[in-house]
Amino acid sequence: MKLRLGLKAGLAACVAVLLAAGAAIAQVATVTINSLTVRTGPGESYPTTNVFRRGDRVELLRRDGDWVYVQSSRGAGWVNQRYLSIESSSSSGSRPSSSSNIVYEARGRIETQRHRGSGTVEIVRLRNDDEVSIRLRSSRFSLEYIGSVGETLGGDPVLRVRYFRSSELGDRFVPAQGTCDLQTRDDDDRSRNRVREIYCDVQPESRYSEYWEYASSRFSAD
Repeated sequence: MKLRLGLKAGLAACVAVLLAAGAAIAQVATVTINSLTVRTGPGESYPTTNVFRRGDRVELLRRDGDWVYVQSSRGAGWVNQRYLSIESSSSSGSRPSSSSNIVYEARGRIETQRHRGSGTVEIVRLRNDDEVSIRLRSSRFSLEYIGSVGETLGGDPVLRVRYFRSSELGDRFVPAQGTCDLQTRDDDDRSRNRVREIYCDVQPESRYSEYWEYASSRFSAD
């Protein structure tokens, strides 16, 4: 399912949208205890996936009562917010709605090693740099890739994936390597910022071998 990328100008414009949009960024906090347990869901009954250390900086992406879903360089998951010190901001401090960080949405067809069918894609700005999430959803499953926008040696923009998750495996983020190539529409100048296809060629780290058949996917817009 290797895609042929075309129109570098269109791809560059798409990346410019990713980097320029999303002025409202989620809150940032610092871990205040030596070992902060990270869980798969908002509560102590959920399994542990990771441990954050004192001084780690995390970004708050979602809330559920006293629990927050955070992203950091160590990974992502749910933690109790009482062990976080939220950094002050020049803004009003209110949490932006999740839709405020979505810079692209489309419907189309999703293909993976296990499934094929219709669904949606969201491209979401996560951080105050170039970190981006690509989220694919169908009625049966969801996938998410998190990484940074970069360029290939040939100058083609890609998402360099650092983490991956699948709803079929408990929505647990695992470290991964690979790329999501974005191809923009090339039918006319007015649609150069629209994504025609996304091809994610991703391999989880070797200790997560059970994730292999879930990690790669292709999205084709309607």
